[in-house]
Amino acid sequence: MKAEQFQDIYRNAFARLGCKLTTRDGIPSKQISAVEKKLGIRFPTALRDYYRVAGRERILNHAHNRLI
Repeated sequence: MKAEQFQDIYRNAFARLGCKLTTRDGIPSKQISAVEKKLGIRFPTALRDYYRVAGRERILNHAHNRLI
């Protein structure tokens, strides 16, 4: 699957859940690459693309840690 397809899937999933992503919700590729270099690994494409489009999104990314 191409990177654009992952990114579209993530944007659509967030939109269906009522959260429209903006460019501020993503982490720049340069920053992701710096972390990968520091850790000495390369993230899978799907994870890299998730971070690119929704890595800084707060509402849904933090909701899974809450007990209602």
